[in-house]
Amino acid sequence: MNKKTLFICLQITILLLLTGCDVADNPILTYQSVEFHSNDATAGSVPVFYITTPVGASVTIPENTGNLAKEGYEFLGWNTEADGSGNYFYPGDEFAMPAVYVVLYAAWERIYQIGETGPAGGLVFYDKKMRTDGWRFLEAAPVETEWITRIWGEQSAPVVEGTSDAIGSGEANTQLIINEFAHANSGNYAAFLCATLEYGGCRDWFLPSTLELNEMYENLYLYSFGDFSNDHYWSSTANSAVADVAYAIYFVTGEAAQSSTYYDRSVRAIRTF
Repeated sequence: MNKKTLFICLQITILLLLTGCDVADNPILTYQSVEFHSNDATAGSVPVFYITTPVGASVTIPENTGNLAKEGYEFLGWNTEADGSGNYFYPGDEFAMPAVYVVLYAAWERIYQIGETGPAGGLVFYDKKMRTDGWRFLEAAPVETEWITRIWGEQSAPVVEGTSDAIGSGEANTQLIINEFAHANSGNYAAFLCATLEYGGCRDWFLPSTLELNEMYENLYLYSFGDFSNDHYWSSTANSAVADVAYAIYFVTGEAAQSSTYYDRSVRAIRTF
């Protein structure tokens, strides 16, 4: 070792001592990676193939800048399992890089068309165009589940307050009716029948609101889907100011009108998904 080299080494040693630098204070970093998998995409590309950072460092999920797409499906984000059964991550989400290699798969949701068979064996009749409140589509139960000549509620039944005619309110309406009619000796009324229906492996059926029922009329009945009767169908929308009055739609004309709750009408359950 010549004098120049020795001098440089001495300077470095002095500098390290003066700054208090120690190998123990600067451990060797361990790196790990996140892989983004297109998961049967038919167009576009993943925004980035890998993100590699030190273990424990923050990882931010990128936007879908590569316009990754799959025909007949909507891109939802990323999932730790290819079948979507794992944990979801969405653009902008952050997580600490774990000490293991991670693969995130593109998560896809099938886009159902009106009139198609839904996941519970019913007919899809409404598409909200986006998933909010845990659902996007409505499906109507098939004709073999339909009830005819069923009442909405007993004569002199109490006023059911708080029901709505809006799309998305049928499930809450159904529960309000059941809560109010808990005293009833018979479960032979429209809301209870729908709420206790088991079909297609599902038990989350309910009596549709007036506007949900109208979508069923316009998108199924008018196109001869669903084998509906030329009859009045009960909705779960009550007249909150008058006892014994709820709304039904006459499927011959599509007219929604108030009806005495103890009149016999047809009943068709629906569900969200």
